[in-house]
Amino acid sequence: IAIDPRAFMDEAEYGKALARFADYLRDSPVADGAPAVQMPGDFEASNRTERLASGIPVDEAVWERVGATLTELSVAAPKPL
Repeated sequence: IAIDPRAFMDEAEYGKALARFADYLRDSPVADGAPAVQMPGDFEASNRTERLASGIPVDEAVWERVGATLTELSVAAPKPL
């Protein structure tokens, strides 16, 4: 079943209500040692921020194979950012 929330309230008010609900869920107490409550997309947003700042981790064996393939193809390796 798909329900269009605009049938019940205007889109701006729905967006505000959804943001309040998401904040409520994120602020929920968790058990000792448990991770914080996350909403869909939170993990990805956090990873994006981290990877933009620090780069994308690549396993050394994978990077060695990439390097070997570049050498086989006579392609220069990209410079690190």
